[in-house]
Amino acid sequence: METKILKGNILQEKILSEVKNEISKLQEKYNKVPGIAFIGFSSVPLAKYNIPFHVQLAEDMGFNVFKEIKTGHVTEDELFKINSIQIQKDEEWILILDDEFFSNPLVNMVARTAFIKAVPDDCALTFVNKNSQKLAEHCKRADYLVVATKYPEYVQAEWLKKGVCIIDIYSNLVKKIPLWRFI
Repeated sequence: METKILKGNILQEKILSEVKNEISKLQEKYNKVPGIAFIGFSSVPLAKYNIPFHVQLAEDMGFNVFKEIKTGHVTEDELFKINSIQIQKDEEWILILDDEFFSNPLVNMVARTAFIKAVPDDCALTFVNKNSQKLAEHCKRADYLVVATKYPEYVQAEWLKKGVCIIDIYSNLVKKIPLWRFI
């Protein structure tokens, strides 16, 4: 078997160029600028590096960027005052997770604790392994779909219901989904 060296920066530039072109097409077609929101917590150690990096990247791509950094002492009510998260309805949260979340007890405990704290008490919360045979079925029910898998383009457009709010932990690109639909 021949060794093949993948150069990440070349692939990254190609992907970023495609995203920038897609954003430009959406702006022309719908006369709207697609938006993306970054909600961070100052108490998270890497937030001071990750969030500015992602904000700058999104701005460079042409997104209308919304950024909100909360202190470590934010209450649940304060968090859900952000207008992109609507808690008025009885909503269902579906979390798609990598195998690691299920196979590593420590990672599983940390992830479950974090998500249970983030999701309102009166909402349904379902943890789904990315390899579940019923993954599409779960996704179609989601009002909020949290994708925490390292595999790009894992979620397919036909799995989603209209108006779903997608929270992508790893910033994966989801092909064939018009971004303006969710904004």
